[in-house]
Amino acid sequence: MTHGSNTNIGSKAIVCPSCGLRYPLTAKFCGHDGTILAGLTPTVIQSAPEGPKHCPSCKTVYPSYALFCPVDASVLVSNSTLQPRMTASTPTSQNTNGHNQIDAYAPDDANTRALAKQNASADAEELFSNNQVIGKIIAGKYKVESLLGEGGMAQVFRATHIGLERPVVIKLMHSSMPSMDTAMKRFEQECKVTAKLDHPNVVSVFDVGTLEGRRPFLVMEFIQGESLRDYLEREGKMSIKDASTVMMQVCSGLAEAHAQGIIHRDLKPENIMLRERSDRPDWVKIVDFGIAHLKQGGQRLTRTGIAIGTVDYMSPEYLSDKPIDHRADIYALGVILYEVIAGRCPYAAESAEAVMAKHLWGTAQPLSYYRTELQPGCIFDQIAEKSLLKEPEDRFQSVSDMRNELQRALQEYESLKQA
Repeated sequence: MTHGSNTNIGSKAIVCPSCGLRYPLTAKFCGHDGTILAGLTPTVIQSAPEGPKHCPSCKTVYPSYALFCPVDASVLVSNSTLQPRMTASTPTSQNTNGHNQIDAYAPDDANTRALAKQNASADAEELFSNNQVIGKIIAGKYKVESLLGEGGMAQVFRATHIGLERPVVIKLMHSSMPSMDTAMKRFEQECKVTAKLDHPNVVSVFDVGTLEGRRPFLVMEFIQGESLRDYLEREGKMSIKDASTVMMQVCSGLAEAHAQGIIHRDLKPENIMLRERSDRPDWVKIVDFGIAHLKQGGQRLTRTGIAIGTVDYMSPEYLSDKPIDHRADIYALGVILYEVIAGRCPYAAESAEAVMAKHLWGTAQPLSYYRTELQPGCIFDQIAEKSLLKEPEDRFQSVSDMRNELQRALQEYESLKQA
């Protein structure tokens, strides 16, 4: 079954209590929001009526198989006369680079998928138009120029500080979101967390504020370059030297965060930016502390049993809903190290559930298996193996330790090249 799909699952199914998607009786996680399904009582599923359903409260339209509205938990009502307008995106087990993502709703057929895509684009244009942000001046000093990207919580714009004539990035929370109070707290937490950090390898925060009295925004430095994900999609992998340099700089920036009691929790190539010159000490910048939280004194804003992030980089304790500390970041660093050198993640599979299982119980091939210039059993093999161990206490206990080993591995590699 395609991950997140709701077809061919029989008369009984496990229904996710958070979003209403249903899964086979063997499912362990919800493919939409990560809710743990193991142990839930199976539900008898009646045959779905033809046509879409709609939420009687918020009027959002969903595919016919959906049971509950994920916005307000209302029971959905059948109405074949309605046309899907806000159906969520088509599920994807893997993106074009083979990275498993947590999937969303699956439209019922090709026509519905096409209509959903068309309406999603129209909705985005409407939202963009209604915001009327581009061309405007925020806080009396930031002129918004273009949209750089958009996520579930916020839009990211390129802007210019008028007085300094300096390019900046503005991250602006959406004007209307489900659970607005929680979203506000999470966004404000990101502002506070990122502003606490002052390190060449962490994106700098210049300013914070609110738009329209209720839309918080974060003003950050503009990084001229590309994400590590973009680099890998273009080049496939990195040279051993560049891979080592990137990972050492990520370790340095992350060491500052961990020293402040901050765990990133969503490290992946998308959140690592590369400036244009690789010989700079700030070539690498860590961004997006949106789901980071403080180890002490910080309020955790994700519900127990809900996983946030990309499956490929989640530690075993994260997937098992066990307490998370800085060593979960070290596990993610091990995955990224593996990817930049091997050109692939250590655990690949047909579905996100299978990737999760490999993170919990699988063993990865040594890095030297994929790079002939590395000697079997070399320090790079040892670093990758140690950082990917299942138990946190068996991994590196600090990112500084991991950085030191990477430096030693690079020195050994360079000396063998010259021999």
